[in-house]
Amino acid sequence: MTTIPDVGLEARGDLVRNAVAYVALGTGQNEATDATALASPAYGAAASNANVELVETTDTGGFEVVIRVKGGTEVAGGTAISEMAVYDGDPEAGGTLLTIDEFEPVTVEAGHTEEFTIPHDPSR
Repeated sequence: MTTIPDVGLEARGDLVRNAVAYVALGTGQNEATDATALASPAYGAAASNANVELVETTDTGGFEVVIRVKGGTEVAGGTAISEMAVYDGDPEAGGTLLTIDEFEPVTVEAGHTEEFTIPHDPSR
């Protein structure tokens, strides 16, 4: 039997978290194992942007990628966000898709801020 100890999970989580360079939101649906990008990108930001946060959630490598967008600022008011992606670089410059998630549309109304999250939890 092969066992990945807690410190191994933490190291794996750190590697992935440190690779996150770009986060994007879209208005389509493209969650598939062969996906390389969002179906309909609407907004993207570098992981270093003030509205992006990487939050460690466990001591075994778990973390969340969080992005906040304001209607009328980052996206047009009334935009229905239904997908989120995490990349190791800007997708327009060849960044690789690390994680993609689709969900029921969340409308970002003008003047309102919405928060979107993708969890990452390495497992044994």
